[in-house]
Amino acid sequence: MGVPGLDSQIEGIPGGSNLLVVGGSSEDKDRVGRAAIENAVSEGDAVIRVSTRYTTEELLDRYEELNFDETKFGVVDSVSHSVGEESAETETVKHTSSPSDITGIGIKVSDLIELFQENPDVDRTVLYMDSISTLLMYSELQTVFRFLHVLTGRIRSIEGMALYTMDPDMHDERDYSTLVQLFDSTVELRNEKDLEARLTGGLESGWTEL
Repeated sequence: MGVPGLDSQIEGIPGGSNLLVVGGSSEDKDRVGRAAIENAVSEGDAVIRVSTRYTTEELLDRYEELNFDETKFGVVDSVSHSVGEESAETETVKHTSSPSDITGIGIKVSDLIELFQENPDVDRTVLYMDSISTLLMYSELQTVFRFLHVLTGRIRSIEGMALYTMDPDMHDERDYSTLVQLFDSTVELRNEKDLEARLTGGLESGWTEL
């Protein structure tokens, strides 16, 4: 996954895994996502970054130092158009009108998955979505559930890996319980003296510094 303390305890992430990241601040959760992306880039994997918080320009600036291969780094941006920024689509950069366009997000992600599946230099695709909580602000629970059900199934079918962030405190317990069943494991974060993480669910680990 790219988090040494967790990876050393679980001996790797099984192909097709979908992980839910909860706890801590948005930036804390982003540290887990960034670690996974850094690991994917270093391994030559393809990356799909689904954003409901940052524009394409902001995202590419955040990851510029990784020196990623542009042919293997995909972005689905649901922010730029909603804030009035002009940003052209390319083969690997896709846009939707806003985070409310869940159908559009699904189509764009699917397009990128197909693109990377056809690339002979790609062995694995890693997806990072930030965040499910934003989707729930714009769409009904059942709409988000159906979207995630399809997407997690797609990740399993290609034996990729995906991480999705969510803030359970923003939602009632029923919504969280409904969605959490879609994921293979949960990455829990806590920030006491230092930021720590552990895995629960299908994969189990003790607390470790991030």
